[in-house]
Amino acid sequence: MAKGKVKSLLLLVYAAVCLVFWLFFRPILIGLSIWPAAARLPMDGQTNPYLLQLISVLYLLITNIPFLLAIFIPAVLFGFWLLRFFIDKQENGSASVGFGKGKRAQIFLLSLGLGLLSLSLITLLLGLAHLLYRIIFVVLLILISIPGMIHLVRIHRSKTKTPPPSDTEQSGIHPLLYLLIPMAALALLAALVPAGILWDHDGRGYDVLEYHLQLPREYVAQHAIIPLDHNAYSNFPANTEMLYLVALLLKGNAIDGMYLAQLLNLTLAVLFIAALYIFLRDIHPAGAALAAVAAAGLQFFYVAANAYVEPYMLLLFLLAMAAAKALPVRFPLKQEHLLAGIFTGGACGCKFTAVIQILPVVALFILVLHTCRFRRLFLFLVAVLVTLSPWLLRNIAYRGNPVFPIAARQLGQDHWSDEQVQRWQAAHRVKPDQTSPDQVSPDQSALPQRLKSLAVELASPSRYGLAVLLALAVILTGIKKPFTHIDYLGIAALAIQLTVWLFLTHLQPRFLLPILIPLALLTAGRFIAVVPPPLRYLVILFAIVTAAAHTLMAAGRYNQNTSFNSPYGFHPLAGWDQLIESQYPFADSDKTIESGTRLLMVGDARPFYVRCEYAYNTVFDRCYFAEHLAGKSPAGVIDWLQEENFTHLYINWYEVERLQKSYQFAPSLTRQNVDKLEKAGLIPLSSAAWQAIDSHYRLYRIPPR
Repeated sequence: MAKGKVKSLLLLVYAAVCLVFWLFFRPILIGLSIWPAAARLPMDGQTNPYLLQLISVLYLLITNIPFLLAIFIPAVLFGFWLLRFFIDKQENGSASVGFGKGKRAQIFLLSLGLGLLSLSLITLLLGLAHLLYRIIFVVLLILISIPGMIHLVRIHRSKTKTPPPSDTEQSGIHPLLYLLIPMAALALLAALVPAGILWDHDGRGYDVLEYHLQLPREYVAQHAIIPLDHNAYSNFPANTEMLYLVALLLKGNAIDGMYLAQLLNLTLAVLFIAALYIFLRDIHPAGAALAAVAAAGLQFFYVAANAYVEPYMLLLFLLAMAAAKALPVRFPLKQEHLLAGIFTGGACGCKFTAVIQILPVVALFILVLHTCRFRRLFLFLVAVLVTLSPWLLRNIAYRGNPVFPIAARQLGQDHWSDEQVQRWQAAHRVKPDQTSPDQVSPDQSALPQRLKSLAVELASPSRYGLAVLLALAVILTGIKKPFTHIDYLGIAALAIQLTVWLFLTHLQPRFLLPILIPLALLTAGRFIAVVPPPLRYLVILFAIVTAAAHTLMAAGRYNQNTSFNSPYGFHPLAGWDQLIESQYPFADSDKTIESGTRLLMVGDARPFYVRCEYAYNTVFDRCYFAEHLAGKSPAGVIDWLQEENFTHLYINWYEVERLQKSYQFAPSLTRQNVDKLEKAGLIPLSSAAWQAIDSHYRLYRIPPR
């Protein structure tokens, strides 16, 4: 026991050292004469900005970890209580669960998955009932803890004190996993950078500020989940966003809630990588470690560090695979096809693409690995539908189409015009250009271009290339050994997901993330077949190189995204939300904003940092300002703005022109037409903060009546 505590302490020290290394990365390299000291920082003039960053990081961790525990502990306890309905006690009685380190880890993960999914759906129901209040969720988290605590006490009283030997085997951490800690420490630093700074290749987390965090903010402000005609993405299923909503509610402030949401997402990402190892190590510990190293690549690093939805979705996918018998589970389950259906439905409730990428894969394993296969497959699909149904029923009630805005022409387009439907469909048929997200090229809908895009994703080391190469290295070095049913199913799952991504998506790189699980399954499963020790050592060496390469590339991307147009980054940005706030009008303290200020945002659909009352629309929703600009005189447009009680108008010309090029957005919205409004009385505002970027960002005061 003492030895285990020492190992845990050393592991924490190692992680802390890695974090401090990244925090002081820039001064360390300057001290080593690797970077020039002449490159000034935006925060020069402050006393030791790196020390201030360290204090900020410690403050954010100290003030957010209790809230993380307040979410995760009740979820685990409630999920543990629910899991008892799926544990087969006939073989060992009540002793079939609760003892043995390896078994406990699997129970913890399955319980966490059930508990978080339950919390997401309960949050949805409370939101639909207009009950989004902090006190209600504080009471809720306390109440859902009680059944699990009672169940845990009963198990503790009834268990024998000596676990079977098999329960304690292979319960440690493989040394290869230590290679992931430097990258995890960098991900922690990135998660404490305000949303909207990382990552440039993905619009600097545009989706995060447009809806992953913005929608929970709007729901909290309304104390309800209501139809939002100005944000098309509010119609998507949002299991992950419901957890972010809980974070914002508990913190009581959107900015503070942002950091908690990003840390929550990072925690789910770490748990996913840990779960890969925990469920695969019974196949082979080293193979499981290889699989975890392969999965922790650059694409996963990006979604782990920002408030995206993929880590939660992937964790639920992995738990569904465990319930479907694709992964070894250390205790007997009953009705496991229903449990797999619940987790799969939860994954589909995180992202609609899971319906075509995850559901078929889990269904395939259910069909092949279970007896009474068609009956179990049917019940599995029923469980998926029941778990997903709250989101489908909400859309039916609000939009008349369960998957709106998908299949709008076939199932109903509600308030959308034919032109909006056409723009939505066109935008999701082609591949965004990776150097400038959402820039589209018509010829990329052709099969050769799609195949080229897939080849780039699978071969590039900065995408999924190293994970694919590691899996291929394991498969090819053990090619002489017969393949198992699980191996063949893993290959089939990979083929399904690649085909779906190729033909049924707009080729977004992060949409390929579900392939990490079949790749991990193949990597761990086939490592047993790599028999000659020299070959195993070579594969392990390649895994070490992979982990090092992923870490270096992640550091390079972080450097690039924090460089402020210079070659040298790693500026101390953690906790510095004032930097990103300065890019939006009325984003400073509420106390400095004049009462009655109402801002109309045009072009930019990221109002997350704006503190005054505001209105906006996404590119797919109606832009009433552009419609009035096309149909009214300049004086008439100003009259409309006054009638709607707007006091200020903000136009992001960079976004307007980008969206017009990409999505045929608001053709009437031109600089010439807005210049006419200035002649009619619209008052342009300018300040030191705005003049530097005046050609792209304009703020106007609307004259009073």
